[in-house]
Amino acid sequence: MDIGQILIRRELATQAQINQVQEKGLDLLDWLMQNTDIDRPAAIKALADEMGMGYIDLREEKVDLGLLSSFPQKIIYREALFPVSRQNGSITVATSDPYNFYPLDEISAATGLAVVPVLADRVEIARLIKTHLGVGGETIEGLIEQKAEEGVELLEAIETDGSELSEMAQEASVVRLVNEILLEAIETRTSDVHIESQGSGLVIRYRIDGLLHAQPVPPEINHFQAAIISRLKIMARLNIAEKRLPQDGRIKLKVKGRTYVTFRQLIDLPHGIILVTGPTGSGKTTTLYSALIEINAPDTKIITTEDPVEYQLEGINQIQVHPKIGLTFGASLRSILRHDPDVVLVGEIRDLETAENAIQASLTGHLVFSTLHTNDASSAFNRMTDMGVEPFLVSSTVEGIMAQRLVRRLCPHCKIPYQPGKEDLPDDFPLDKLGGQPLYKSAGCRKCREVGYAGRLGIYELLVASERIRELAHDRVSSWEIKKAACEEGMSTLRDDGWMKVIAGKTSVDEVVRITKSDRGVTRK
Repeated sequence: MDIGQILIRRELATQAQINQVQEKGLDLLDWLMQNTDIDRPAAIKALADEMGMGYIDLREEKVDLGLLSSFPQKIIYREALFPVSRQNGSITVATSDPYNFYPLDEISAATGLAVVPVLADRVEIARLIKTHLGVGGETIEGLIEQKAEEGVELLEAIETDGSELSEMAQEASVVRLVNEILLEAIETRTSDVHIESQGSGLVIRYRIDGLLHAQPVPPEINHFQAAIISRLKIMARLNIAEKRLPQDGRIKLKVKGRTYVTFRQLIDLPHGIILVTGPTGSGKTTTLYSALIEINAPDTKIITTEDPVEYQLEGINQIQVHPKIGLTFGASLRSILRHDPDVVLVGEIRDLETAENAIQASLTGHLVFSTLHTNDASSAFNRMTDMGVEPFLVSSTVEGIMAQRLVRRLCPHCKIPYQPGKEDLPDDFPLDKLGGQPLYKSAGCRKCREVGYAGRLGIYELLVASERIRELAHDRVSSWEIKKAACEEGMSTLRDDGWMKVIAGKTSVDEVVRITKSDRGVTRK
């Protein structure tokens, strides 16, 4: 009796539903889960009962991970099986396919043990494989299909040079593995993928929500090190034969598309300089791109000069700088101004030449966006004068500065409420705004990979250049004095905004303290 008939007998599905699924060639349980109120564990247990098999709920069962070292991992990946326990010369193995007996015979022959199959949810088996063995735990076809539904597509226009190494990198197994690494990175909200060749073998680490996490990888992956690296080079259009010098490249992904009243007013200005500050990885470029998208229109000419061009924006002219051939930010900005743009984005102001050209552009009627590496908004004035720009030019052209950081968002599934005491909170925490409501702290669950956080959100401070601020900047006072004046005029600091996110239950006190350690608070009267 097939699975459909068993579910009909158990009154878990109807014949009409079975027919509909069969016509579309879909997975029966997946379809029923999405379109009916069927209880998935109950359905799988019913199948096990009908076939005289044991059932195991892997969400609750403690598995013996020591078995993995002696278990043939290629069978785990190929057949989606997982060893659960061993006792009295036999090994219990979780499977999601009650009709596939051949891999069970393979396991018995490889381990010399009798195999006791138990039925389990294939989703839970895949979760265990991914958690404990890393990439390879899901079929690439499944990931690609899932990501295609979400609007994610690997864009690969790959040309090879015909060498043995490039041909090896084009083998199906290598292509699948590299694609899976990238797609899994997207699935886990990874911002950076680190693939490192170390003495112990290939190490893969994902930076998730700002912190690095090592990914378990099967031992077999070490045989593909050269091919994996070559594959990535080919996808990024790099020279695969060059192994001595560092290279920069780009692998394209097409992702389905994913605002602040005062900031919106600033980006509508006809001219001036708007700066976004913060450390590397704090989302400065993303904020500027969002501003460009907001003001982009057929009657507005926008040109950018960047290193690198991180996103390609429709209707905006983007230039990649090449310092080796003399195309620096300053040089490209001089050329850009000959095109009479309305808005210019300079990837970063890092030297006097770029700063002077940006100021000249703003003085001649252009709106200029750029970034600076400073700890807070008020430090941007002194940073530019330290480069050699005259204070009167800085004070008269800079219209607004936004500083930002990214803090980790508490996992909504496991965050724990608590009532804090005054001694548990930093001195500048606004207890008067808490109103007796609880705060939340991280715990950790399966959905957040036991981290306690899932995703990130921004905290911001926006300094608008008022007449008083311009006078202080012109007089080259300390950034502390500028910050104090801005707060007296109503600016919320990074720390202030962080505390509001804590009170709203979006992040934790510890996370705001971690991210804003260098932010000096301002005592308000």
